Amino acid sequence: MKLLSLKCPRCRGDLEGENNNRVFFCRNCRVGIDFSHSREKEFPLDFAAPAINRPESSRYFAFWLFQAAYPIHSEAQKKIPGRTVHFWVPAFFIKNTSYFGDIGWYYTNRGITPRMENCRKLKLFPADRGEKHAAIYPEIYATRLEAEASQAVAEIRILSTRLVWIPFYENKREFIDSILGWSYPFGALI
Repeated sequence: MKLLSLKCPRCRGDLEGENNNRVFFCRNCRVGIDFSHSREKEFPLDFAAPAINRPESSRYFAFWLFQAAYPIHSEAQKKIPGRTVHFWVPAFFIKNTSYFGDIGWYYTNRGITPRMENCRKLKLFPADRGEKHAAIYPEIYATRLEAEASQAVAEIRILSTRLVWIPFYENKREFIDSILGWSYPFGALI
């Protein structure tokens, strides 16, 4: 069993996170450290400003933000110039996505680009989906995006990966996304 130091490799400050997290964070250095690899792996970290303001208290939820490029093939098998897209993948799991939906897909499909701001002293929601597990979603989302236009994706390449903290509002029964305004019951986000 390998023991891990939960100190930031840059500033030696305490990393934030919970017991079973895969990813821990240093707000000071704006870095996320994924411990689900065989070794620590650092990722740049940003904090989104809410697009919708509400009176409830809020906390940050982590999302992986992948920039990826891929060529497109049409049904006529003609190669079309490719696209570069930002893919959002929650760093947390959603229970029963067929019922509650996949918020990463909605962010990706709508081309969400939040305004970034300085970190606020908000609580963090556990980040239990590491980069390796999240990295399968850009291909899934790209396939869904292009299928709507009867096109196929080939050879997706990840160009960059970062973590973005999105504020969610919290009331007695649910979390409310500050970007889309959608609500999720407490038990749906794990």
